[in-house]
Amino acid sequence: MLTYKNGYNYDMANYFMLAHPYGHPKVMSSYYFTDSDAGPPGTPVHDGDTVHCGDGNTWVCEHRRTGIAGMAKFRQVVGKEMDTNWVTDGGNGNRVAFSRGNKGFLALNMDKNQYWDAEIHTGLPDGEYCNVIVSSHDSCGDEDKVYVNSGSIKANIPTVQALAIHV
Repeated sequence: MLTYKNGYNYDMANYFMLAHPYGHPKVMSSYYFTDSDAGPPGTPVHDGDTVHCGDGNTWVCEHRRTGIAGMAKFRQVVGKEMDTNWVTDGGNGNRVAFSRGNKGFLALNMDKNQYWDAEIHTGLPDGEYCNVIVSSHDSCGDEDKVYVNSGSIKANIPTVQALAIHV
């Protein structure tokens, strides 16, 4: 079972789960633990105006991570669109990309040694998009913008990272 202790592998699994049209995804939002018998912390998640998340001692709050929150919005936007435009790259099977109709696109690079530097067809309309794995639409910096031209992007996805865009 994957938990927050699996680091970015946990996040990447959630990105895929939220992007793929199969089933009814559930994002686990948990607490820090040292052994499998540990119970939840005595501190509430919400304590007045304070939220006890990500402090390393109480609640992990995975659902608040930028990428997971961005992918929850992605899933809402793509709705029931089918998965199309599947791409795999490299003989090691560590890279995959697909679109959800013409509304969303996800690319995962699980290769631990190489960036995924390629032109990939997204199926999305041409335009400027925000990579919701690293930024929200409300605060998308220039380094987080992705440009679709003729339905494709020029991707340079770092090792064990993802890129997700939606209309």
